[in-house]
Amino acid sequence: MKLKHLLFSVAVGCCSVSLFAQPIVGQKKTSGNPVFEGWYADPEAVVYNGEYWIFPTYSAPYGEQLHMDAFSSQDLVNWTKHPKVLSVENISWLRYALWLLRDTGQ
Repeated sequence: MKLKHLLFSVAVGCCSVSLFAQPIVGQKKTSGNPVFEGWYADPEAVVYNGEYWIFPTYSAPYGEQLHMDAFSSQDLVNWTKHPKVLSVENISWLRYALWLLRDTGQ
């Protein structure tokens, strides 16, 4: 009797694994987590002209945080990177940490 229970448990376990491993028909595709690759933090999001935009800060050592990238998507699944939408090249007084955005007087 114990052998029957063991075989039944193994059979149910194997069926369950194969059942749950199958993709669900009609399941919507998602962007995943993270939404896009890279070292980013503190995202700000906006919808502009029907397109989704994310503006995160760039996470790097303090003295290297000299630009901001942006990401856009029309479907919240596929994202396009827009590198350096704002950077030290655009702000003459910026010395470090773009997210700080204040004149250090240096």
